[in-house]
Amino acid sequence: MKIYRTVFIALAVAPSVVFAADTFGSLIGKAVSVINVAIPVLGSAILLVFMWNSARYIFSADNVEEKGRGKALIGWGIVGLFVVFSLWGIVNVIANTFVVSY
Repeated sequence: MKIYRTVFIALAVAPSVVFAADTFGSLIGKAVSVINVAIPVLGSAILLVFMWNSARYIFSADNVEEKGRGKALIGWGIVGLFVVFSLWGIVNVIANTFVVSY
């Protein structure tokens, strides 16, 4: 258990060491670059979960309880996709407004 905590702390501190920046703008630029890689991966995972729950909803047409659960999870998948891609757009607008190039 102690090794997991040590690895977690090391991974949490690693970006500040690896992304040592000269200026605030370059630090923001590097953070935006990481976000630009992470958001499509996260969006793909959410889309996969959305599609999986859509298939479960379709194939459980005879079970009312599963159908209701599937409908709720589909709704949360849509909300998740909206939040992730809205966050991506907001981050890029802010980065392009305050940081000239990254």
